[in-house]
Amino acid sequence: MNPPQRKGWRGWLPRILIYAAVHYLLLLVLDSVVFLFAHFPPKLIDLSPVVIGISYLQQGLNLPRILLRHLWFSEVTPGWLNLALAILNSLAFGALWWAWRQWRRR
Repeated sequence: MNPPQRKGWRGWLPRILIYAAVHYLLLLVLDSVVFLFAHFPPKLIDLSPVVIGISYLQQGLNLPRILLRHLWFSEVTPGWLNLALAILNSLAFGALWWAWRQWRRR
């Protein structure tokens, strides 16, 4: 017997928040890998192409945040705006992930 399905926002909101947290953790891991690979000596092993590829992936995962930050009308971006945009970016990707998974199930 299948467990009862949650109705309304109780069904989709926790999953979106989990996907958003996974997105944010993925960004942190990619940032750490870039930092680690950038500090290897190039004469030992040249990881520049890997670092550039991971940087492009990071830019793609941060695209909504970057576009919204460019709408700010000042030269200086306040810290609260960066935090709010990081949260909105992860929530947007979390919602996209959840919608994609729901679409695949049907």
